[in-house]
Amino acid sequence: MDSEYSLKISLTEHRHDHTDAPYYWCISKYDDGWHIIKTGWEKTPDLCFLSAMKWIQRQCPLSSTSAAP
Repeated sequence: MDSEYSLKISLTEHRHDHTDAPYYWCISKYDDGWHIIKTGWEKTPDLCFLSAMKWIQRQCPLSSTSAAP
């Protein structure tokens, strides 16, 4: 079975944790169970998405699939 990946982005500010970058993101991977493989903090939810995708593309290249017409 291929691994599965999930991205979680907090849309709620957490300024008490990080005043400069209050939005949290994490990438989880499923093999035999879910486990977090990377976390980060950014200034906006959009930057969370970009940072997470940049990391996953460098570390775990996802195979692209295309559906037959």
